[in-house]
Amino acid sequence: MAFGPAQALGKQRKYLKPFTKTPPLRFTAAAALNGKARNELTKKGKVNKRAQRIEWEHVVPAWEFGHQMQCWQDGGRKTCKKIPKFKSMEGDLHNLVPAIGKVNGDRSNFKFSMIEGEGRVYGRCDAEVNFKARIFEPAPEIRGNIARTYFYFEKQYGLKISKQQHKLYSAWDKLDPVDEAECLIQSKKAEKQGWGNSFVQKECK
Repeated sequence: MAFGPAQALGKQRKYLKPFTKTPPLRFTAAAALNGKARNELTKKGKVNKRAQRIEWEHVVPAWEFGHQMQCWQDGGRKTCKKIPKFKSMEGDLHNLVPAIGKVNGDRSNFKFSMIEGEGRVYGRCDAEVNFKARIFEPAPEIRGNIARTYFYFEKQYGLKISKQQHKLYSAWDKLDPVDEAECLIQSKKAEKQGWGNSFVQKECK
């Protein structure tokens, strides 16, 4: 099983910060930052700051890949942070994308799926969430990106993906193929990290 040298998550986010305003690097609902948030105010009536800021989201949640490791069973994320493989996975640039804080929080560690109907609780942001079923539906234009990130984690780190999810991601990969923007993002991250996502690279000129 191959995985690169451990990366510090804080340093990776610092490197990515200047690119949050670059259109090709916008991801989950980031382009709709000026749209209506699901909860614009907190329960105390104050402005919900997470609805107005960009955060760096793990496409494959740390909870998901962490739960497949013994260190998580021994002491959770804090214990896993001492493990080089986990640190590499946590700080892998190919798994970090900008998203509106509130949407990132609502997505939590929910698995990606399809949700019937178009609730549009995030205004112009084309994303749906079902809290009871613990599933999150991303916008059509980033579904392929998500699939290729999962396939990359499967190959790079040995992530286990269920047959049902693999089938879904394979469909998303075909319906939303690699485009110029994804190639640009992958190239910038690969240059910094030292290696790329082969599932994207092979489709780029």
